[in-house]
Amino acid sequence: MLRSFFLSSGLIGGRNRRLIIQKKYAQTNIRTVRCGLRAFRFDVSQTASLYLKLKRRQPLPADTCVLEFDYICPDYIVFFRVVVGNDSIYVRNVNPSSSWTPFSIDLSGCKRFLRDNMTRLYNNTIQLHVVPFPTASGTIFRLRNIRLRPYTKQEKDRLTYKRHCLERETASTDLNNYYFNQIFPCTIHSVEVMEKEIRIEGTTRSIGTDLYLCEIPMFSNIACDNLRMVQKIKVLNGAFSVVVDRLTNKYGKTYDRLYSRWFLVCKSPSGYTICSHGRYADSQVSAHRFLLPEARTKKGIGSFHETPFESDLDELDISYMTINIYLNDYIRLKPEPGTIPFDYNGITYYTVNKEIEKYDHLMLAASKRNIRVAVILLIRTEQQSPNKQVGLMLEYPEMNPAGAYSMPNMTTNDSLHLYAAAVDFLASRYNRPDEKYGRIHYWIAHNEVDSGQAWTNAGNKKLPEFLELYMKSMRLIYYTARKYDADAQVLVSLTHYWKSRHGEPNCYEPAMLMELLLHYCRIEGDFHWGIAHHPYAENLHDPKSWLDAHAVFNMNTQYITFKNLEVLDAWINRPEMLYKGEKRTLLLSEQNPNSVDYSQEALDEQAACLAYAMKKVQALPGIDAYIAHSWHDEHFEGGLKTGLRKYPDDPNDPYGKKRSWFVFRDAGTIQEEKTFEFAKAIIGIENWNEIFQKVETATIDR
Repeated sequence: MLRSFFLSSGLIGGRNRRLIIQKKYAQTNIRTVRCGLRAFRFDVSQTASLYLKLKRRQPLPADTCVLEFDYICPDYIVFFRVVVGNDSIYVRNVNPSSSWTPFSIDLSGCKRFLRDNMTRLYNNTIQLHVVPFPTASGTIFRLRNIRLRPYTKQEKDRLTYKRHCLERETASTDLNNYYFNQIFPCTIHSVEVMEKEIRIEGTTRSIGTDLYLCEIPMFSNIACDNLRMVQKIKVLNGAFSVVVDRLTNKYGKTYDRLYSRWFLVCKSPSGYTICSHGRYADSQVSAHRFLLPEARTKKGIGSFHETPFESDLDELDISYMTINIYLNDYIRLKPEPGTIPFDYNGITYYTVNKEIEKYDHLMLAASKRNIRVAVILLIRTEQQSPNKQVGLMLEYPEMNPAGAYSMPNMTTNDSLHLYAAAVDFLASRYNRPDEKYGRIHYWIAHNEVDSGQAWTNAGNKKLPEFLELYMKSMRLIYYTARKYDADAQVLVSLTHYWKSRHGEPNCYEPAMLMELLLHYCRIEGDFHWGIAHHPYAENLHDPKSWLDAHAVFNMNTQYITFKNLEVLDAWINRPEMLYKGEKRTLLLSEQNPNSVDYSQEALDEQAACLAYAMKKVQALPGIDAYIAHSWHDEHFEGGLKTGLRKYPDDPNDPYGKKRSWFVFRDAGTIQEEKTFEFAKAIIGIENWNEIFQKVETATIDR
């Protein structure tokens, strides 16, 4: 495919430093054209690479470290990549725009290169790469006014706030040593959260000194400096039981100790010494207990939203759905037109009424059909947030711009309070006995967390540190939801990788992430979590998943795709995976085979793969649901056409039903065999039993 790009120069004054393109180094042919201002046009079939240097080699002020330009682009692209010296900076969230839109990229991590090298005589440059989706159709891209500039006052304030957040996070203990090597003389066995009090119980061995109960609030990490003294404990026959107030004002505003981690410590000349592993809440009082609606089928619709085809819920006999909820979109710190106040632990926040009404409509559409709802909680970046103050508080302070979404910020009581308030509002509204607004049954904590760079970004983190942050978020969601629903569950969102990982930085092997999660829970207390897995085909563009070369039938497979779902079924049914003796929930919450285009061959291959996947899902008891994503094709999916229906704006057949729609409709019905028959020839089988294989081993290499 061919994409056209325009760049225009502009007059930049003040302390800004104009950049120019070095045509001779460009990896594409650049022509000078006129487009209002002087501009450059070049055509690319893949990545467009621009080599930029200073127009004048004058001294560069130390604070001039922001690359900025204006752009117009009618279509989505994957990201910008900026190469400065040996460093690469990835920036996602490049929205389509039909008018000139400013875009800035912070290069402060590369200050030395900018200051020392950019003004020398030899050709040191900044490289700007525009990276389109590989399967997207061609587009016209325009850039103008490319320059380096200083921070604005707003950007300086933002950096000051983030430094403040990180200063509150003192250096944490060695998590590998804490979780795997340390043996403590004392044990906290249970933490019971009641309406107004919390009971902590455990056992001790004689250590020749007094013991104290301490807490580490959720907005602090594990470190001796973060231990907060609660009280001295009395030991009787090697056991203790302590009751403390649930709410406290000792951290600046009301804090609910429901979220705390509890430790036993002794005093030493240098401070506190930890004498036990931490323990989170094991049980808590809940306002209600609901029965899950009966799941008539394993079929679900992903990213459910308002369309003219709500009737699909009935025609396809849907029993599950996912709904994306963007916390930034509906919560505010101050009143605005169209907002409604609500109180959370003594602080008044505000919700945007039109956003909440949108969720009400979706929840009620599910409720009246007894459909189980799984909400996906997403944290927009500050850049993408409708309210920048909310976005700044919710964005994790070390998040880098490579992320489409952020890990939530839980580094201060203020940010934790805001995050908890946003979740509490949802949990209280959508878990009422009268189901006035509908109901949430499952809470999916963010998106594809093993691909942390793109989908739940927390900056540069090793797996133990990343999981420590993620578990805090999981527990906050879980404990908040359980205040209103005694059976609420929180689900971990994973990609189709298993014993391999995505090639970007800050991505992790899902198999190891899950084994570590199990171990952390064994040490600090388990809770009712499950899995929201995305077993796309190995190549997302190719629907012939039965040919996936790296999806094999053992626990050390590189991928889990439609081909080897037996591995996922065997893994979730392992004894160590049980929660209180019961299987954990396993939703296939986002996946569907792709149709390369709308030709009959492509639509048949997509439908054949869906038949193949549904045969497996229906036969595997460990898998609770297959939630088809997308409901219909979406342009922001970068050329993927995984929907059951065509694009809403398809010129020939808008929202048209694909063959896969009929396959999904008839799955699990008396029409299944007849409707699925065509797929056998495409897959190359004579009998559906041929698609199943035995899993070789139940051991994951560590």
